Amino acid sequence: MKTWHTLLAASAALAVGIGAAQAAPMPASANLSQFVTGNSYTVTVWNGNGVTKYATLKNEPSTPALATFTYTGNIDFTNNSGNNGQNALLNTFQDFGFSSSNISNYTGSISETQLLGTTMSLFGEVYNTYLSFTGMYSGPALWLSIGHDDGASFYTGSGNTAVIQDAGPNSYTTSSNWLSAGNNTPFTLTYVESNGSPADLVATLSGPALPEPGTLVMFAAGLLGMGWMLRRRKAS
Repeated sequence: MKTWHTLLAASAALAVGIGAAQAAPMPASANLSQFVTGNSYTVTVWNGNGVTKYATLKNEPSTPALATFTYTGNIDFTNNSGNNGQNALLNTFQDFGFSSSNISNYTGSISETQLLGTTMSLFGEVYNTYLSFTGMYSGPALWLSIGHDDGASFYTGSGNTAVIQDAGPNSYTTSSNWLSAGNNTPFTLTYVESNGSPADLVATLSGPALPEPGTLVMFAAGLLGMGWMLRRRKAS
């Protein structure tokens, strides 16, 4: 009888779980910025000949930065002009998604207007842009996905623990890993735009995948069926 009672309890618990899964479905995908303090990042820019083509912290340029500013908005940058950097006027910071409306606290060796019109990279991987986005993460443990054309990496904590490292350069890809829960946890997102456009950087978060409710119902029914057979066998 103990086995029957155990199976019955497991089935009941699973049924409750099914109800909970139906009442609270997997969270929809959200941009990383939804969980970033002030929806803002401190962005540091290196640009030009000799800038690394690898987007890791250990490859961060040691030369003076071209500019530093606060960016407010989503990590959802796209420039898919497809010109392979042959036309520099189609591969600028403005084409990528930066603008005077989402930049503040600007300092740099060139003006903000000049930066927006500056070419990010050219074909051949000799003229590149290295971007560092830093901010504070406050949210639950979620699945982090970074879509990027060329390299991108993500680090958390003051010790810069690597969550994602996909240095690049490459064609468009998505790199993913679990991002631990945080409460004003510092992070750094690095990205390199190399070899001309297209250029993409999109960071999203989503909840853990749950089995389909129909699959859970079938599993619960199987447990109940096994329990019924065991009970009949003991009765006979």
